[in-house]
Amino acid sequence: MHVKKWNVIIKIMKEISISHILEFVYSEEKRKQYKESFRRANNDPEMIELAEEGLGDFVKMIEKYEK
Repeated sequence: MHVKKWNVIIKIMKEISISHILEFVYSEEKRKQYKESFRRANNDPEMIELAEEGLGDFVKMIEKYEK
């Protein structure tokens, strides 16, 4: 009986460990994808123009709020 309990506990611990490892790998993969996406956007003139336009709108909103 005691051995069965330990087997169950070990199995659960393995499943939890595997789950944590998979979550880490997934988050690292997403981080790499975001990094690559931002790197590409940084070299794209159209994306830079869109960002600058958005920044202009943001400044206008802040100026309106400050009044």
